[in-house]
Amino acid sequence: KVVHFADSIGLDLVQVKCIFPYSSSEDFRTSIHSFSVKPSSWKTLSSNRVASHSGTFNDTRFLQMQTSLPNLLKSYEQICGERLQRVMANGICLKSVNVIGMTLYATVAVYNHSYEKEVFVRYTLDGWRSYNEIAAQFDSSNTRDNSDSFSFTLFLPHSMPVGSKCEFALRCSSAGKEYWDNNRGSNYVLECKTMADHYETSSKSSNDHPVFY
Repeated sequence: KVVHFADSIGLDLVQVKCIFPYSSSEDFRTSIHSFSVKPSSWKTLSSNRVASHSGTFNDTRFLQMQTSLPNLLKSYEQICGERLQRVMANGICLKSVNVIGMTLYATVAVYNHSYEKEVFVRYTLDGWRSYNEIAAQFDSSNTRDNSDSFSFTLFLPHSMPVGSKCEFALRCSSAGKEYWDNNRGSNYVLECKTMADHYETSSKSSNDHPVFY
C-alpha cells in the first residue's frame, strides 16, 4: 500500500472551511446589519413591548405613591432629624411606606405626650365624600426620641378604577387631644395604575434609550 500526502500531488495540505447557519456569508453579513437599531425606531419597539404582553398582565393593577419622598441626596441623619422635628411639632409623622400591588404597608412615629394613645389611618376613595378609618398597631418605643412606633396595612380593592386615587391622613388620640399628619395639608396620595401604564411611562421617560426584556 502506498500513501501519498496531499501536498505531494499538488493539493493543499490543510483545507479550512467556514460554516455559517445561512446559505452564504453574504446572508450572514446581511443579517448582522438587520440587528442595527436606529434611534427613530426605539420608541416603536418600546410601545410594542406593551402589546406583546397578555391582556391579563397589562390590566394588572398596582398602587403608586404620588407624595414626594424624602430627598435621596440627604443623609440618613438628616432625614431622621427632620422626621423627629415633625413628630415633636405635630405629635405624629409618617415614618416609612412600602407598596406591593394593591397593598400599602407603613410605619408611623408618634410623640409620647402620654402613655395611652391610639393611632388611626383615615382614608378615602372618593375625594372625602366618604371615608374609613383603620387602627394602627403598636410596634416599639424609642426612649432616645421619646416616641413610639406604630404600623398599619391598608388593603385596597383590585376592582379600584384605574386612575382613581386613595388619599389618607394619620390621626393620633392621646391625653384627650388629637394630633394629625396630613402631609402639610396635601394628604398622602396613592394612585391606581396598570402595568400597561407603567411600561408606557417608562417608554416616555427613557429619552429614546432602548430597554430590552
